[in-house]
Amino acid sequence: MTQSTWTVESLGEARQWGDPLAAGAVSAAFGLADDIELGTRRVADFMQMLVREEGIPHGQIPPLVKDFLEQAAEVPSWYRGEKLLEGEKLFMEHGLLSLASLLHASLPECYLMERGVHVLYLTQQLDAHVFRRLLETAQMVVTVMSPGGIREENGRLVGPGVKVALKVRLMHETMRHLIQDASDATPNTPALRLSEVMIKCPWQRQQWGAPINQEDMAYTLLTFGYVIPRSLVRLGVPLDKDAQEAIMHAWNVVGHVMGVHHSLMAHTLADAEALYAMIQKTQAAESDMAKGMTRSLVRVVRDQLPFFLQWAPPVLIEHLCGPEAAKMLGVRNQSFWGRLFHGPALRLLRFVLKLEAVFFNSSKAGRWVLLHFGEHMVRLLARFPKGTRDRSFELPHDVAVAWGLARS
Repeated sequence: MTQSTWTVESLGEARQWGDPLAAGAVSAAFGLADDIELGTRRVADFMQMLVREEGIPHGQIPPLVKDFLEQAAEVPSWYRGEKLLEGEKLFMEHGLLSLASLLHASLPECYLMERGVHVLYLTQQLDAHVFRRLLETAQMVVTVMSPGGIREENGRLVGPGVKVALKVRLMHETMRHLIQDASDATPNTPALRLSEVMIKCPWQRQQWGAPINQEDMAYTLLTFGYVIPRSLVRLGVPLDKDAQEAIMHAWNVVGHVMGVHHSLMAHTLADAEALYAMIQKTQAAESDMAKGMTRSLVRVVRDQLPFFLQWAPPVLIEHLCGPEAAKMLGVRNQSFWGRLFHGPALRLLRFVLKLEAVFFNSSKAGRWVLLHFGEHMVRLLARFPKGTRDRSFELPHDVAVAWGLARS
C-alpha cells in the first residue's frame, strides 16, 4: 500500500491481524490445538526462557519453530543493500542522538496509542520490567543498526541483528497466545512472572483489536524508522530526504524480519508522514496509562543525570514530540527552571551539532566540542539504570570507538 491506498478502514482491519506465520509455528509446536491448557503452560515456560536467555537458545527450540525462523529470514523483493548500508552509516554518525531520540520521542509516542498501549502497559506491571524494556529496546536498536547487524548472504538475511529481531518476533507471538488464552476470571494472586501477567489479563479484542496487531506493529516501526530521523532533524542534524529514507529502509528490513506486513510499510518520507499521521489521528489520546509510563520513563532517565540536567527529559520530550503530544503525556507543565532553560539549551545543542557537521571530519576542534559537551549531555540521557538484576547495556567495541566512548 501507499498513502493513496491506506484508509482508516484498512488500518482498522489490520488491527485484527497478528502474525500468521509465527502463530502457526508456535501453535503447532506447543500443541495448542490438542490441549489448550497444557499448551498455554508450555508457551508460558518458553516465553520465560526467552526472557532469561541472551540470544535464541536453538537447542531448546522445537523443530517447527526452527523452520519458521528460517522462513522469516528470507530477503524481501524490495531490499536494497546500499540503502541499508547508508542507514547503518548514519546511525554510526548520530548514534548517541538516536538513542536520546528513542528515549524522548519514539517510546513516548508509542505510549500515546489509545488501543495499542495496553500491551505495553502489561509489560510494565512488574517494576523490574520498566528497566528491562528500556535495556532491551536500546540494545535491540544498537544491534540491528550497527554495521553488519543485518546483511544479505545468499538470499538470506543474517547477522546479530537478525537474531535479535527474530527473538523479539517469537516473544511477541508467545505474548499473543498468552493474552488471548487468558481467562475472564482473573485470579487475585499476585503475578511474579511476565507470563503470569499476560495470562491474568482478560483481553478486550473487539475494542482493542488483536494483541500486538499489524497496525500497532506498523506504527511502532515508524517510531523507529520515521520518528528517530525526524527527531535528529529537530535537534539540528542536517539530514536530507535521501538520508532519512535510508534510515527508514534499514528499519523496514528490521520490520520485515519481525513480521510487519509489507503493505503497512512506508518506503518514502511522504508515505511515512501520511501513514503516521493517519494512525495518530485515530489513536493518539490522553490516558492514565500513557502518563504513568511516561513518568516512569522520565524518572529512569532523570536518575542517571546530574542535578543541573534533570529538567532536560520532559523538555526534550516536548520539543521532539510537540506540545500537544507532551500535554497528553503529562509532561507539558514544566518547572520554572525547565521553562527558563528550555530554549537556550536547545539552541546550544543545535550550535554544537552544526560545529560537528562542519569540523568533525576535518578538525580535532569539532570532535573536542562534540565529546566534551554534546556527548556529555546526550550520553547521560542515553544511560540506563545500574544495580538491577538485568544484563547491562553493552555497545559493540567498534561502535563505542566510533562514538568516542572507547579507544581503538
